Amino acid sequence: MPEEFNWDEVLPEVVADEALNNSDKTITVPANEIWKIIWIHAELITTDVVGNRVLNAFIRDPTDDEIYRARATSAQAASTTYYYEFIPGYSQNTQSTVEDVLLRLALPPDTVLPPSFDIRIFDSSAVDPNADDLIVQIMVKKRRVLGG
Repeated sequence: MPEEFNWDEVLPEVVADEALNNSDKTITVPANEIWKIIWIHAELITTDVVGNRVLNAFIRDPTDDEIYRARATSAQAASTTYYYEFIPGYSQNTQSTVEDVLLRLALPPDTVLPPSFDIRIFDSSAVDPNADDLIVQIMVKKRRVLGG
């Protein structure tokens, strides 16, 4: 029987896509790795183009079948900055409106992605997709696999 892998012994690291002028990001697990998601942080900075943006996060298999979807509970207007946190095992979606708008969204507990799975984070309204700025950082624990 194979020995069980201990994720507690793996140091987390950040995988990011911080390129500007794009509100549709896809980050793919390399073919020789497995990722355990600790959290996902996204920052959406919208232009003055009128329209409500709705941020989504999809987890997809290598054939782009959607296996999980998280959707923001509030729309984001023009000329605003919202922060989104996707957290494994989080029990409910919440929103803070103190100074900055922070939305927390649930991911499945113990979210582990096999090789070639991806995470797509995007504005499903596509109001100004080539000018809105979406910055994504994912804290992951990586495990190398053979044969990838």
